[in-house]
Parts: sequence; C-alpha cells; structure tokens
Amino acid sequence: MPTWETHLEIAKRIAKRLKFKNEEYEEFLLANLLPDINCAYAIEDVSKVLKHSYTHYNNFLDFYLQKKKYMNNITVFGYFSHLFSDYIWNNNFYTKKIKNFDVNKLSKDEIRFLKQNDFRFHGNLYYENRIDIKNLNVFLDKIKVLDKISLNKNDLEKTLKYINDNEYELKKINLTFYTKEELENLCNETVDKIIEFKEKIIDQK
Repeated sequence: MPTWETHLEIAKRIAKRLKFKNEEYEEFLLANLLPDINCAYAIEDVSKVLKHSYTHYNNFLDFYLQKKKYMNNITVFGYFSHLFSDYIWNNNFYTKKIKNFDVNKLSKDEIRFLKQNDFRFHGNLYYENRIDIKNLNVFLDKIKVLDKISLNKNDLEKTLKYINDNEYELKKINLTFYTKEELENLCNETVDKIIEFKEKIIDQK
C-alpha cells in the first residue's frame, strides 16, 4: 500500500482540485490516515490495536456500500479515499507491473517487501507534507460514524506529531519495479480515479 506520505500527497491533490478550504482541507488529510492508525504500524502505543483486515473492510466498495449515506462527511470521504488508493496501487502492481519481471525465485514476502520499498521511495519525495488541524474535538465528533476504528484525542495528537515532526528515518532507496516517473503517474491516476468516482457516483445519489 502507499505510505502515509503518499496518502497525504494524494489527499492534498484531491482537496485542491475539489477546492476544500481551511479546516475541511486539513480534516480530509488526517482522515486519509484513519484506516491505518489502529493497526499500530506507525503509532505503536495507540490506545487500541485492531487488525488491518478489520479497519480496511473487504475493499473500498464494501466500505462505500456500508457508508454511502455518510459520504458527504469529509472524514468518511477521506477514509474511503485511503481504501481506494490502497486498491489502486496494489492492483497496479499485482495485475500489471509484476508481469514485466521474473519473480519466480522470490517468495511472496520478498515480493511484497520490494513492492513496499518502491512505494516508500515515492513517499519519501513528500516527507514534508504536514497536517494542521485546529480542533481535534470537532474532528473526533465527525469520525463517530466510522465504527471500525477506535481513536481518542491522544491517538490523534500522536499521529500529528509523527507526521509533523518527521518521527521516522529517511533512507536511500533503490527502485526495483517502478521508475520515479511511473510512481508519480500512479499518484496522479489515483487522484483522477477518486475524483471521478465522487463526481459520477457519490455526487449522483
């Protein structure tokens, strides 16, 4: 799946094209991280740890069908955008990109590691992305409808600190499957597909 830095970059581009303003813009960015926080990949001491398969539903369409009446809620749309982004990036890799390489001698874990390494390369390009939410209490109220996560204010503060203070190490990464340009094209494709889904399906109901 894309890294948090890439998720934020995708969210920024969507928010700018849809002309989200001020706090709504910032809330959309943070909402794009919501499915991962309880999984404890980045915030290890989160108040409640939940399985990835639980917070990420069966897929983005499963989430949409369960939450479509709430899609005008900026945090619900952000959550959906994360799940759709995960699908687009993984689908691109496993149905298209991997076919161009001989991976028969690699295990599934090795393939996954190299895939994520390429995705991490793209995320590192946007390590300066930040989130500036003024009122987390309002945000917490908006995410009450998202019943497969369990977060409190302290969890969100830790998440913001992790992002805004760059509490992780940037390492030099050599690409295996993608080029820098291909990853950037995939980022733009993701933005286009999410906006298209919103305009053709979400906004038409």
